[in-house]
Amino acid sequence: GKAAMVLDVSGLAQKGGAVISHVRIGNDPDHVSTPRIAGGCTDLLLAADSVVAISREGMDMISAERTTAIVNGHTAPVANFVRERDFDFRQDAVLQAIRDTTRPGARIVDFHRLATRVIGDAIAANMMMVGYAWQLGHLPVSEEALLRAIALNGVEIEMNRTAFRWGRMA
Repeated sequence: GKAAMVLDVSGLAQKGGAVISHVRIGNDPDHVSTPRIAGGCTDLLLAADSVVAISREGMDMISAERTTAIVNGHTAPVANFVRERDFDFRQDAVLQAIRDTTRPGARIVDFHRLATRVIGDAIAANMMMVGYAWQLGHLPVSEEALLRAIALNGVEIEMNRTAFRWGRMA
């Protein structure tokens, strides 16, 4: 019962690089007429990777007055780590930049660790984040619609449903 558009922007030749997804959801199709989110118009930053979240494109979309942040606090290795074993990820500075440029109360949770502990697979972290965001009221769709989307996707249906529920509990 909603209007929606999605735009995935992939880096590094489409594979292995950063992905920023613009997901627009609205009640009126006239308000969802273009897939790209305009500068400063993001309501929810759902960041599976904090480094990607503070990229130029990520930062352009968020606003300290409008954007709520839910961030996976897991430190993901970046390319420099391959060349420099002691590379400083500056995770604290990255997370502070997110806090400084979004609404107060950014939620930073190590979903990677949580998914590994309760499901046995870190890939479940993304769906946990969706459940977490939904439980906090930041996704304007019903639980039924999300669970149906998981089923329609047809990939690891039970794991994704379980991850969604664990995210809600978190």
